[in-house]
Amino acid sequence: MKFSYYLNPQPNNDNNRNFINELLLQVVLAEKLQFSDVWLTEHHFTGYNVYSDPIILASAITQRAPLLNIGFSVNVAPFHHPIRFVTQMNLLDQLTQGKITVGIGPGNSADEFNGYGLNVKDRHDIMHEFIKIALQAWEAKEGFEYSGKYYNGKVQGRIIPTSIQKPFPKIAIASTTPERLEWIGSNGWSILLGPQSPEVVASRIKYFMDGMTKANLSENKKLIAWNNTSVLRQIYVTQNSKNWETEINQEIHNYIVKSSLANTGEGDLPKSHYETRKQAYIEGGWLIAGTPEQVYEKLVPFAEMGLANLLCWFNFGGMNHKKVSDSMELFSKHIMPELSKIKLKKGIIEKITSKKIILNKGLQRIP
Repeated sequence: MKFSYYLNPQPNNDNNRNFINELLLQVVLAEKLQFSDVWLTEHHFTGYNVYSDPIILASAITQRAPLLNIGFSVNVAPFHHPIRFVTQMNLLDQLTQGKITVGIGPGNSADEFNGYGLNVKDRHDIMHEFIKIALQAWEAKEGFEYSGKYYNGKVQGRIIPTSIQKPFPKIAIASTTPERLEWIGSNGWSILLGPQSPEVVASRIKYFMDGMTKANLSENKKLIAWNNTSVLRQIYVTQNSKNWETEINQEIHNYIVKSSLANTGEGDLPKSHYETRKQAYIEGGWLIAGTPEQVYEKLVPFAEMGLANLLCWFNFGGMNHKKVSDSMELFSKHIMPELSKIKLKKGIIEKITSKKIILNKGLQRIP
């Protein structure tokens, strides 16, 4: 298992300059603590993210922490033009010496789509057309036309620069439905998994692996796809075994309010809704917090699955820099070495997915 620093801070005031300075310091610390990657995301307008543009931030990170791989979880495809996007990713691949993973997703926030004058209901159709044209652009040697419902154009000459990775940088897709998980696997791409229980994570991995098997991918392509398959967790590590929730009570509150506004457009939560979201957040596995021993125990199931990449989200809810950096250092010192010792339990995914798992479409039995 490798450990990546996931960067999605929610500012708790209007001092954006301070938050951006601190997040860059945290990226440098992540490199020092031997995290392998930094992963960036894209959110706009609601205060759910302080930097909004992950591509520009990624270019700054290449100069501050050059040893880190850079991944995107995710770039929201409908907010980009595929030709410009390919050009930007190629340049980043050059700046990182071939160490980027291009994460792509459809987005889901109606407020964000409204800000760009787009209909959120079109997001999946736009993303599929976007990916088709991006692949065409990466694979074309010189001069090509592209035509679709959302994008049309003609490239004279070629896209400059080219990527270092051939024929294009590694790709990862965020999705949850069985059909799309199989589609991702069949293309030899990686999947990006949100904060769900080990059982749900295993079920999604099973569909992903089924897609690779049905497509008869080579073992090398399967390995590349698996090595960037990632699961996300918010993490807070402290030496205080009894009062960790009190330590970050304000950050938990900030995060619940900001995430509700970003995901549902509901900024002023009724008390009952707030308490429901808080309970699900703390008890449902989204946040893993406590002493090093407590955090380690909750992450063991993912290591036993052989999951390749843990996206560690330390900075959330307006958390101050000292709390973030202290948590990162405790995680690096006490948890990373122990999780790295855990060996894959063969057959564990098949064992877990023989049970009934709740997925997007309800109660399903995984074959």
